[in-house]
This record gives sequence, structure tokens and C-alpha cells, in this order.
Amino acid sequence: MSLLIIDRDTVHDLLPMVDCIALMRQAMIALSTGQTRQLLRQIIGLDEGAAFGVMPGVSAETFGAKLISVYPGNFAKGLQSHQGCVALFDPATGDIVAMLHAGEITAIRTAAASAAATKVLARPNARRLAILGYGEQALTHARAIALVRPLGEIGEVFSGAKVGRADRMDVTVYKSLGAVVQDLFSGWHIYRQALAKGRGVVVPF
Repeated sequence: MSLLIIDRDTVHDLLPMVDCIALMRQAMIALSTGQTRQLLRQIIGLDEGAAFGVMPGVSAETFGAKLISVYPGNFAKGLQSHQGCVALFDPATGDIVAMLHAGEITAIRTAAASAAATKVLARPNARRLAILGYGEQALTHARAIALVRPLGEIGEVFSGAKVGRADRMDVTVYKSLGAVVQDLFSGWHIYRQALAKGRGVVVPF
């Protein structure tokens, strides 16, 4: 048996934002119509606000899980705050077939999911975008939303110390649903592209 390892750069190359937006629409429809299954994510708190999460799920094409660490302090070090892997399995045999860079998938698909929802829910003439948050997700959201609405103005990216906040980390105003189905749809798309284009590293397993 062999295992395909797909690194961050390959994930970025094989999952363009515009493609991922379409994938997230498919993932949301599949989830809402009962075509996929997933458990609530399990989170273990670590020191200094860090966390470790496990998110398993099943789609029509694959099953697997995202194993991810969240280290908010990494942003100041120039590192991704979310690091880990998405493991994909072959539903016909149960073999693990691929491990993908979870941080890059999370960065792309989270913004793509927001853009997919914006495309359906926002007014057609909406041109202003306000981003609440900072860092990598703020940037990817701005790029993603610009693909579905002709933005004329982007509001302040709220970050750092502001009136009413205890410190610069008090910026999160929503909590992700952690829809692992979105990671599976993204991961399987990348996996198929990697096989077709000879990308990634194959290792005996």
C-alpha cells in the first residue's frame, strides 16, 4: 500500500479559490440534504490558549478526519495558526490513501465557504465588505468575497488593541462550525488533481 503526501504548496496550487467556492456550495448542499455524515468536533485545550482538534466525517467519495492544532500565537511568529493534516481513506478498501496539509486547506476553504454563502445570501448590488478579525483569514476572506461581489470598499480589518478589548487577541466574533465535510470535499478534489498531475510524494505505508 502507498500513501500520497500533499504539502502546503501543492494544496495551494491545486485548490484555486474560485474552484473551492464551487466545491463549498456542493459540500453545503450535501450536508444539508443528508448525503454526508460528521461528528461534532472534539477539542482539547492546551497551554496558552492553544488547542488540538479532531474532526471525523464521511462523504460519498471518501471518509477521513482532520487533525489540527490551533496556536494563536503563531501569527506573531509568521507561522500559520492552524497546523495539521487531513487524512483521506478509500471507502472500497478502508486504506488510508492521502495526507494533506490541513493549515492550507483550512485557510482556503473557510474563506471559500463564506464566499459561497455570500454569493447566495448577499444582495446582488452589495459592494461594501467589513472584515471582523485579522491575519491570514482576513486576507483570504477579502480575496474570496471579491470573486463573488464587485467590491468597491472594504471596511476596517479589526485587529489589535481597541476600546473595550482586554488585549490584541480579543478579536474573534464568530465561531467556525468546523464542517469537516468541507475539508473532505476540498481534500478529495486536491487528491484527484494530484494523482492526475503527478503531484505530491508517494511513500510506502
